[in-house]
Amino acid sequence: MALLRTIDFDPKSDYLWFVGDLVNRGPRNLETLAWVCEHDARVTSVLGNHDLHLIRRHLGLSNEKASDTLDDVLLAPERDRLIDWLRRRPLIHDSGRHVLLHAGILPAWDLATAARLARKAEKQLREDPEPLFNKPQNSAASRPVGKVLTPREIARILTRVRCCGSPENADLNYSGPPEAAPGSIKPWFTFPEVLRLDRVFVFGHWAQMGCRITPHAFCLDGGCVYGGSLSAIRLDDDRLFQQENLDN
Repeated sequence: MALLRTIDFDPKSDYLWFVGDLVNRGPRNLETLAWVCEHDARVTSVLGNHDLHLIRRHLGLSNEKASDTLDDVLLAPERDRLIDWLRRRPLIHDSGRHVLLHAGILPAWDLATAARLARKAEKQLREDPEPLFNKPQNSAASRPVGKVLTPREIARILTRVRCCGSPENADLNYSGPPEAAPGSIKPWFTFPEVLRLDRVFVFGHWAQMGCRITPHAFCLDGGCVYGGSLSAIRLDDDRLFQQENLDN
């Protein structure tokens, strides 16, 4: 709310994009999810890995993790309505100039491929979500892009990737700063294949990289949950706004 006051958000004329992880990154998940859902007509929000974890917990397909802060949502009378709203969010949104997503894409994907795969995973989540959360026999980190990816593998790439070892292979484990990435892996958005797509990617997920703005990539995760800042960028002129964690 402090950040929205800083940017002078007007629900009658402004639109908000959220990079995902609306929940499980702070203590007031129910209020956050309810507010975003209430402003649905002015909001585009993509799914993050923690949003998917909430859906998985709601469906009884995952146990509670030590770091979970989801009880306020899971115990709320309106939980079914809110989580159903969450299940209908996209994994990727392409406006023609900007691409909104939680984590990243495989550099080998063109935008049409990324959109097609995202729709495949979204359909699975809406219609029959259990296979989306079942562990595959093969890892998406090493599966060639020419092979058929399962909806679960697609969702994991779009909500978890930070680095890739090649255009076809994602590393879904490394979470440290880009400068310390081991071996030959490097940030997905630095590959020439991504730079040639002529889009600006807007994403979060990478707290240890921090908020970083480049001509082709806006990473907005300032690590607020860890005591850093919450960030917003005005897409009309690329002006960055930040709100420090109020618990510091």
